Amino acid sequence: MWVRETPDRAEPPAGYLDLETVELTDADYDRLAGSYNRSQTGTDLMIIERTDAGLGMSMPWRPGVMAMLPLSPTHFQLANTAATITFDLAEDGIPAGLTFDMGGSSFSAHRVD
Repeated sequence: MWVRETPDRAEPPAGYLDLETVELTDADYDRLAGSYNRSQTGTDLMIIERTDAGLGMSMPWRPGVMAMLPLSPTHFQLANTAATITFDLAEDGIPAGLTFDMGGSSFSAHRVD
């Protein structure tokens, strides 16, 4: 093990973590909750679930449920990350899938339930 000194980081600008969230109804949250899959094999399943605070996302390769902050009725920011989720709605208003964006990468997942 070795120790080295690192430079101090500048403080983030004021308002850096402030997000303008919107209020959604229970019905809004309920319609988005479900299972979404990145592949046809079923191995890349993402679960969007109802929580006391609204919605949360869980993935089999990561422990825990990450809180989702609503920026609009179909666009969410994952709490404490740079990731966003945008739901793609069908004509009936039910999500057909979602798009996950983080760190310059993006992938789509289709609804499976």
